[in-house]
Amino acid sequence: MKPRIIYALVAIIIIIISIFGVRQYLENERYENFLSRQVANDIGRLTGAVRVNETIYDEISSSRSLSLEQVETLFHNNHSIVNIAQEHKNLVLQFKRSGQELDNIPANKASDIAYYFKRLIWDIAERQGIDVSNKTTQFPIHLSKSKPYPIKDKELKKIRIIKGLNNTWSQVISNNVKCVSDEGIMNSDIFFDEYVDKGITSDYWVNVAVEMEKRTDKYLDKNYLLLN
Repeated sequence: MKPRIIYALVAIIIIIISIFGVRQYLENERYENFLSRQVANDIGRLTGAVRVNETIYDEISSSRSLSLEQVETLFHNNHSIVNIAQEHKNLVLQFKRSGQELDNIPANKASDIAYYFKRLIWDIAERQGIDVSNKTTQFPIHLSKSKPYPIKDKELKKIRIIKGLNNTWSQVISNNVKCVSDEGIMNSDIFFDEYVDKGITSDYWVNVAVEMEKRTDKYLDKNYLLLN
């Protein structure tokens, strides 16, 4: 084979390899950007859910009552926490971002909390004389949405313990996420500038997942009987 032909073939192979390498790089770049946006959106939703929950727990504690509207919000917010905690646990494991094994403790407890409030509002409906033997809806629609219904002291005590766990989650977020204040308030503009494109390579979301696991486990050790 003539040297000129060999050089031409080598050049073609180099071009093909270069094109493949560029495509691979761009695909990895797009995937990284996609995950970064997903994780940033998740952390934004997590911060918002925890913050709103804190406000509602304060309202319940002060008024010694709760409404159907509050229960629905707490139910959906805690389910958001479940989904985000599970997704981030899976990402941490998938990318081997932590040497610590995550046992899904925050997600499990947030799920317990969501269903605790669901049971509580159905108990209130029964005390209000509503037939709850055939539950065809998720929540008792015959209750007023906004009317506050008094709750028992034992339930109020449990809700205050739940609020303490929620405060722990808020502290974890503010400890590890830039632009989130100690009060759990996020500066969205600065946050997304910081994390929206390359955030998946940062440890902020990994630290949130790992610390939420540790702090939740520690909190449950002290308050297990009160939360179950």
